[in-house]
Amino acid sequence: MATASFACSIYHYEFALPFLALFPLVSLYKNQTSSIKDRLIKDRLLKVLIENLPFLFVALSMVLFRTKFLPTIQKGLSYSVVCDSSHFFDVIAQGLAVNFAPAAQAFYWSLLSQPISMGLAGYIWLFATVLVSFKLMAKAEAGDKKTTALALFGLGLLLVPISYTIYGFSPEHMPVLETGMNRVNAGAALGVSLVLSSAVYLFASVFGNLSKKVFAALISLLVAAFILIDWQFATPWIVSWQAQKQIQQAIKNNAAKFESGDGILLVGIGRFIRWAPVLDGTWDFQNSVRIILANPKINATVLSDRIKAGNEGLIDSFGNLTLTELKYDRLWLFFCQKGLLLKVQSKAELEEKLRENGVEIK
Repeated sequence: MATASFACSIYHYEFALPFLALFPLVSLYKNQTSSIKDRLIKDRLLKVLIENLPFLFVALSMVLFRTKFLPTIQKGLSYSVVCDSSHFFDVIAQGLAVNFAPAAQAFYWSLLSQPISMGLAGYIWLFATVLVSFKLMAKAEAGDKKTTALALFGLGLLLVPISYTIYGFSPEHMPVLETGMNRVNAGAALGVSLVLSSAVYLFASVFGNLSKKVFAALISLLVAAFILIDWQFATPWIVSWQAQKQIQQAIKNNAAKFESGDGILLVGIGRFIRWAPVLDGTWDFQNSVRIILANPKINATVLSDRIKAGNEGLIDSFGNLTLTELKYDRLWLFFCQKGLLLKVQSKAELEEKLRENGVEIK
């Protein structure tokens, strides 16, 4: 089951691949504290090797799939690889700063100072969550698991830098707090959660004479702060969703105008609201349009610096991959801010309509 879970993770998104380096450490710790702890060290190492071979084979299969199979069938993106030790360690250092630097923490806590408006239902939910948290913490029995907590604390600290190693070979995946690129922090987030949860346990162990209710209240306040920060961080996503709904409704209102083979170029939209994407290109806008129109033969994309003027149509490409092509003689321009939908029949007419609206495509 663990191997299958790891396979699903890395084939879905490669950020889980570096976790492979931690599995032997987990196996060593598990075997050292199990019934076989009295065996010879070579027996323990052999058991660790056997336990981790399936994970290694899965990782190798994914690497071969990405580097050999997909290029052979000309599918998927080809990423440029940077073998630069300076860049490699810069990525890891930036990842550590994103998670632990005072400036990063100040960014999150600054969100609490901004106006919060989630409605009565939201605040009722917040109160209920804090109340449940308080009740659970007040009844919790810590037990004596300091060794386990310390191990998890150390594992979390290791997991954070290790999770960024895969991005150390890419010039395009520098860890950041904002923008959609903050997805590269997903692996480190697991490590930070281990550090925080084990730190809470260790704190409770050290200050065992602290009233349970006082400790529960402190943790509940921390939970409330995290919820409020999460709400604030989600605000751009809410605005993004509202903008998407308006554009989708406009497409639906003009559904009768579109035919199979037509292309739609969305013009005049901010592709991102802070760190939240609104409509960024073919991967979201085209699929949305096809679902709304119930027509898988409609092509659509968003005007961006990826768009190039080809001989027969506009080409949206990313790296070596052509995402879509909008033919000049089947092209609709949708100026979303003006609510203007225009049909063009040629490249010259396209350039004219865009110039009239202050837009240029290179």
